Amino acid sequence: MSWDSPKVWIIGGSGALGATIGALARAAWPEAPSPLLIGRSPAPPSNGRAHLHFHVKGANQSLIPAEPFTFPYWMIGDPQLRSIPSPDLVILSVKSHQLDLVIENLRPLSPYLTPSTGFLVVGNGLGIWNKWTQAFPQWSTRTSRATCWFGARWISPGELGVAGLAPVELAGSAARPWVETTWQPIRALHPTHYHWLGERPEDAEVAEWRKTIWNGSMNPVFGLAGVTNGEGARNPELMHQVQELVAEMLRVANAHGINSLGSAQEWTEKIRNAALQTGANLNSMGVDLKLNRQTEIDALNGEVIRKGAALGVPTPHCERVLKQIFERSQKTLLHS
Repeated sequence: MSWDSPKVWIIGGSGALGATIGALARAAWPEAPSPLLIGRSPAPPSNGRAHLHFHVKGANQSLIPAEPFTFPYWMIGDPQLRSIPSPDLVILSVKSHQLDLVIENLRPLSPYLTPSTGFLVVGNGLGIWNKWTQAFPQWSTRTSRATCWFGARWISPGELGVAGLAPVELAGSAARPWVETTWQPIRALHPTHYHWLGERPEDAEVAEWRKTIWNGSMNPVFGLAGVTNGEGARNPELMHQVQELVAEMLRVANAHGINSLGSAQEWTEKIRNAALQTGANLNSMGVDLKLNRQTEIDALNGEVIRKGAALGVPTPHCERVLKQIFERSQKTLLHS
């Protein structure tokens, strides 16, 4: 089988990031069949089998083709999914709090997937790699982990906006050649923003820690304050809170045996500079709070708190923002 492009491939997760990844892969594999997009929300017709149409706006330096594109769409759990030929590649692009649901729905399909199926697990959160490989050890050597350092959101139905920086960090297994090919547009346009961290499980953990330190510091602080990235970066008090969270998460990572992440000062400057570069953006946690949606705080700061407790490392700053985010979410639910 050639690594050039998959013959049958599925994107699990029909949200903005899933559609963006599909568009990237379409650019990388123009001759490949369209991916099959699988999600939870019904799309017309009522049986859920339909075509979703997307248009991308604001892509970094034409990172994604500007012309509209279409994916066939099926609802997860549709028994007719078993009639599709076994996929060569499955890309899982779901929020961290949806992973358990995905695993639950994939278990019945595991006999239908072959030992040669490759998996790419995308998304934020600590422990995602371990949870996946423990649930499906038979695929652990065919799974890669990706963290995306750009944001994607729906502007309107069928219209995507892509913003932020463009790096992708990958780690994992022998699925690397195919997975790397998926990100050819990023490598071509942003060669300094593409990082392969290694094939060991520890490398996947490093990728998760790096993204967690970023998202678990800037996102809750700016999100709770209700400010844009640029406003947060120029606010000394908010940046002090960011640095406190970064330092705390680094202490837990070091106690966990991850010692290659750098200093709190270095991270804070990186976050400040990136926030200034994306000054008009609201980060994803801020958007989730604004739109009354569940945030990923538990898979970020919550997981740091649990690891810190197991290792004897205090995490008062993570506990504070976790409590504040939960309280804000509860108030929003009560008044919605």
